Amino acid sequence: MWQGRWLESYQHIENIEFALSRMSNRRPTMTVLSQCFPYIESNYHQLDEVFSAFYPEILTASKRF
Repeated sequence: MWQGRWLESYQHIENIEFALSRMSNRRPTMTVLSQCFPYIESNYHQLDEVFSAFYPEILTASKRF
């Protein structure tokens, strides 16, 4: 994951779709992940806003931890 820079690749929406598809193939309980991408894509702007507001709080909490 580190060498492949997976987390960085998730900044591109097509890589998110690929990752969800791969994860859904790994376990039967995760097959629904392959179905959620259209919802992510259609609500991407709102998700980005929520993430942008929430991420600084995560960084602060992780530094305190």
